[in-house]
Amino acid sequence: MEIRTGIDLQSVAKMEKKILSNLLQLDSIFTSQELTYSAGKKRRIEHLSARFAAKEAFLKAIGTGMGKGIELNEIGIRNEPLSGKPRLELQGNALMYVKQLGVISMDVSLSHTDELATAHVVLLLDREGK
Repeated sequence: MEIRTGIDLQSVAKMEKKILSNLLQLDSIFTSQELTYSAGKKRRIEHLSARFAAKEAFLKAIGTGMGKGIELNEIGIRNEPLSGKPRLELQGNALMYVKQLGVISMDVSLSHTDELATAHVVLLLDREGK
């Protein structure tokens, strides 16, 4: 077994500035579910900032970083209906990449204030015999 982690910290103010000035194409970064979820929140930008941090933390955990064939909107965060616990939802190249790595379990933790958003991703890989 192998454990990989990634962590990221984002400035909520910088994210808000980019969103309000239309520097970000939101649908190229966030899944439709993430945009719908955050639209109903008072602190929408904080929620989006935390989800952006999770995407970067995930890319760090798998070891690719940005721009290596995985689109940010292929990495999504969905909250469990009863507990509210966030979980990673992958599609496209992101999903294919974790399958190739042998990822057997993924966990994500999000936190945010009015100034900062952070995310921590932990991946468990089945690396025996490889």
